[in-house]
Order: sequence, then structure tokens, then C-alpha cells
Amino acid sequence: MQELLDKNEVRIGGAWEMLWIRGRILTAAVVVGVGAAYAAWLFLQQPLSWWWVALAASIPLSAIGMNLSYHPYFSHGAFKTGRLFKIVMGMWGAVNLRGPVIDWAAHHRRHHKYTDLPGRDPHTPWEYGRGAWPLLKGMGWVFIGEKLSRVRTVNQTWAADLLADRDLLWLNRLYDLFAVASLALPAAVAYAITGDPIEALHGFVILGCARAAMAFVMISVVVNGLCHLVGAQPFRVADQSRNIGWLTLPTFGGSLHHNHHVFPKSLKVSLNGELDPFDAVFLLLEKSGIIRDVRRPAAAKLEAARVDASSQAAA
Repeated sequence: MQELLDKNEVRIGGAWEMLWIRGRILTAAVVVGVGAAYAAWLFLQQPLSWWWVALAASIPLSAIGMNLSYHPYFSHGAFKTGRLFKIVMGMWGAVNLRGPVIDWAAHHRRHHKYTDLPGRDPHTPWEYGRGAWPLLKGMGWVFIGEKLSRVRTVNQTWAADLLADRDLLWLNRLYDLFAVASLALPAAVAYAITGDPIEALHGFVILGCARAAMAFVMISVVVNGLCHLVGAQPFRVADQSRNIGWLTLPTFGGSLHHNHHVFPKSLKVSLNGELDPFDAVFLLLEKSGIIRDVRRPAAAKLEAARVDASSQAAA
């Protein structure tokens, strides 16, 4: 049972429905958290294992998956592509355990509309106001609280275009399957190669759980949390979005969050000469023809925004 609160929000009233939603989320959190903790223990015991090379290679792939699919493409239409790569991107985002694609995009679009407005922005660390304790609670809200909330974003309001896409409806409904497969597949591959159940367990906790945990921290803690609290604001903007420059490389541009908020439809986020490895990825995809009509801010708009920011600082 769902109660429509307004065009933006719906409240889930059924006890069994909430038990199912929260049970899935908490089960995933416990499995991934315990698995990641075990992976950290393994690292201390076997720091030279080839598994860590595989994990290091998987982290950029996870970052690229989010920075290319759920975020710029499905949420903002930052470029165009064909049907096959669209489906690949939908699955690519899902294996990072970020939630069903349509739900995520609707939630994110609403975040951009009401950025950092308590009670309206669905994930802001400013939800409880200013001060040390309210901000600590706000980070808890971003980290897990909003995911367990009874109040949900209305997809029909914020993602009607995505709901009209049959491929995305299919991906949305099969999200749980992709999520489980992303954890189980590394174990299955490891067992198929080695025949060793211990190596299968290592595949599960390292390339499954640890990879998912690191992707979660990258998005929920760094981008949605810290990048609304600390960092630089080179452009004029009404919200609290910030750039954390030293995290640009490990997040593949995700920490240039302020730039993204100023120009949300731009695929390129390194707008101030930052060294962003994601630039090379999307340029390669663009040159190969896999993606096209890539959006970038016009030079005049970029300069005007930067000048405005300078004028505001001088004032």
C-alpha cells in the first residue's frame, strides 16, 4: 500500500512491503560489510596475492560504470548511444549495487532540483541543519537512513521518460538478479579456474564484497556526503556542492561534484583543468562511435560562470 504525499513523494504504508525493502537492503549491507571486512583481513595476511591486482583493476571499472551510466546518461541525458550499449550501461550500473536504474535516476533528478534543501532533497548531509551533531546525523542519513525510509521518490514525476523505455523497465525489475550475480560471479569464475572452494570464497569477498563496498563508499560517502560539505566552489551555485580535487583520480572525476552541479548535463566534469582519467574514457567511446552527441558546456557559458564566481568572491 502506497500513499501519494505529493507529486514528488510517496509513502510506503504496508508493513510487509517495508519489511521486504528494508530486509533486502540490510541483508545486502551485512553480507557486503562482513565480506569486505574479511577481505581486509586477507589483505593483511596475503598482501602480495594476485587478488589485489584484480581488485585494483575492478575499482576503475566500477567508477567508470557509475560515471558513465546511471549518472550522466540515464539521469541527465549527457550523450546518446545505441540500444545495445544502453542495456550494457544499465547492467554496468546495477552490478555496483546502486539500486534499480529508474529508481536511481528519478531520485537523482529530484536531488538536483532541490539540492541541499532539507525535507526536499532526498539525500543531503544538511538534512538536519548545521552544526557538528546535525551534520553527523546528516551523513548517517546519506549513508543508510534515506535508503531505509518509508518515503520514496515518485518515478512517474521524475522519470516518466525512462518508464516509457521497455529495456529499462526490464533492467529495473531484474536489478536484484544483477546485484546477486555481481557478488556470486567472481566466486563462480574462481572456482571454475582453480577448482578450489577457498579461492571461490576469496573471489566472493574480494571481487564481490570489497569491490561493492568501495563503490558504495565512493558514491554515498564521498560524492553524496563529503562533496556537499568540504572542498572548493570555483563557480557560483546556490547549493553546497563542492569539488575535492585530490580525490579526482580514485573517483574518476566523481569528486568534481560542484562542477557537475553547475553543468549537470555535461559529460565532462573536469572544467577547470583538473586531471580526470574519465576524460580519456569518454573520448575513446566518442571517437569509436559508441557514444555520440556528447554534451559539453559552451565556452561562453563556462567563462561566464567562472567570472560570476570571481565577482561574487570579490564582493
